Amino acid sequence: MSLIIKKYPDLGAAHWFYNNTVALRFSPSRWEWLREAPEGLLHVDGVTTVLKFCDGSALTPLINWSIRQGFEKFKRLMMERHLGPNLAFELWESELDALIKEGKQAAREKLEDAGMCGSMAHAHLEKVAKATLVRDSRRLEELIALLPPDPRAESCVIAGILWCVEHDIEWIHSERPVYSQIHNVCGTIDNIAWASSCQNPRCCPTPFTRRRVQVDYKSSNSLRGWSYCCQTGIYTACWGEEFPEQPIEDRFILMLDKETAEFEAFHLEGPELQAQDLSAYLDALACYRSHKAVQARMDAVSAQRREYEKAERAAAREAAHRIACPKSKTYVGARMTKCFEDGTQCEACDKIYREKHEKT
Repeated sequence: MSLIIKKYPDLGAAHWFYNNTVALRFSPSRWEWLREAPEGLLHVDGVTTVLKFCDGSALTPLINWSIRQGFEKFKRLMMERHLGPNLAFELWESELDALIKEGKQAAREKLEDAGMCGSMAHAHLEKVAKATLVRDSRRLEELIALLPPDPRAESCVIAGILWCVEHDIEWIHSERPVYSQIHNVCGTIDNIAWASSCQNPRCCPTPFTRRRVQVDYKSSNSLRGWSYCCQTGIYTACWGEEFPEQPIEDRFILMLDKETAEFEAFHLEGPELQAQDLSAYLDALACYRSHKAVQARMDAVSAQRREYEKAERAAAREAAHRIACPKSKTYVGARMTKCFEDGTQCEACDKIYREKHEKT
């Protein structure tokens, strides 16, 4: 248990599933779910981890390397083509380095700003849902009155609340972990609610009353349709596996644009789309697991080769020291030394010792 605590120091409390027969714990720092089993804590694939891998996130290091190469080439060209006789070209080299370093941070700063806006809106809408669930009218009034300070987040929250009103939303669960024993994947549904169709045929082309639906918030400035459909598809499947008598009929993806603060809803209706999106996720899961298996195999090969190379270097070093150890350069032969753990001397020290004592 001490090793587990060392590896997962922030491991959370148990989340129970399937009538309290399955317990999972989550480590925020490692972003990893673990299932309690007699043999210990077993890894569970996270829904979003799989999708990020298959959606191109694995290319991030290569993209960062490419950007770095571009900046370095820019500097080299500036030095080659625009460096004056006084070693300046409008900017000193140190100033240019500072500008390049600052420029490299621009994308991250923009992402962080947009992420704060989206997270702020998402968090506020979740608080509204939770206050509604526990019928805390005072807290609800407070959340409606004190909207996020960022105007973009405020706009998103207002649009989200209006959408809830238009669909006669009754919250059932908010931020509910779900787990599939069949596929061994886990994630967290934003919301499950009762909903009815709105008056907008682009959102709800088929009128309906009081369906159990999944509501998923997405704070993004682009619609990554494949990823969002797969995510909600596996969440719905996880829920249906644990609660087959309480099926989720529809899914809603609510887009909270991080830059323009615009709001847009996408309605994924019926079992046919659900089956299609679940199948797409399972394809991604198979790809992810195949990649992990192959990568683990190649990592083991690389580790074994490193061990061989380490052993070869140690053997070569031992052979060289057998001829002349590091101490042989200063050894005068006054007394017999131990060059090696077995008590023997290297050839050089042995020669010095014998020559010294043969003369005496």
